[in-house]
Amino acid sequence: MIHRGKPLQGKTVLVTRSRAQASELSLKIEQVGGKVIELPVIKFTPPEDPRPLEQAIRNMNQYDWILLTSTNGVQFFGEKLKEYHLQYSHIEAKIGVVGPRTAEVLKEWGRDPDVVAEDYKAEGLILALEEILQPGDHVLFPRANIARPLIPQELSRRGINVTEVDAYETVMSAEGAQEVIHHLKEKRIDIITFTSSSTVRNFCEVLRLEARDPLLVGVKLACIGPITARTAQELGLTVDIIAQEYTIDGLVQALTHLVE
Repeated sequence: MIHRGKPLQGKTVLVTRSRAQASELSLKIEQVGGKVIELPVIKFTPPEDPRPLEQAIRNMNQYDWILLTSTNGVQFFGEKLKEYHLQYSHIEAKIGVVGPRTAEVLKEWGRDPDVVAEDYKAEGLILALEEILQPGDHVLFPRANIARPLIPQELSRRGINVTEVDAYETVMSAEGAQEVIHHLKEKRIDIITFTSSSTVRNFCEVLRLEARDPLLVGVKLACIGPITARTAQELGLTVDIIAQEYTIDGLVQALTHLVE
């Protein structure tokens, strides 16, 4: 039975985001009636070797553009700027970001983005900058250590000078894994959410899952976007729904459609 205004009533949803980020998704799931279990299979840390990032900041006046593809990139790069007594508002280079949420976080740090890709993917930022960036421009790309190489590859192909630096690292976390395995064995989890390719990969590794694993029989899988879904499918998982809007709100909306 679907309760009016509480479509996830009676459903238990596993959230695999990092502990620092899980609360937003968990709260929104609870607001529509779902019960949440958190298994933070990833966590974010400063880069093990910060020297390339520090060198890039010392050479900040050399760059025409800075590209930020996630809220984590904004936050970790901003924290490193502070170590040099700098702020985003001090930067003369233009800044391009992926998605309204990344733009919102950048504004919270005191700087309006110059370009916002509405597509929520790296492809969208490349498209948004297609008529703006010129051959010979210098671009700084502070990203996760496991970021897809699409942006630097495509921009370099167009004659643009791209400096890639790790602003943060995505590492695996196994905290709470045994408890989740127990819940899956007891069939107490109805839906599992994935918000990035790394959450999918680490989830499978932490739980030592294989394709068509019996632990997942009867469990629905929901992904925040097509790239995350493709990773899940490559690992042999069956994706039941993909958010049409690649945001937390879009994912929660997809969950409500999943149980209709």
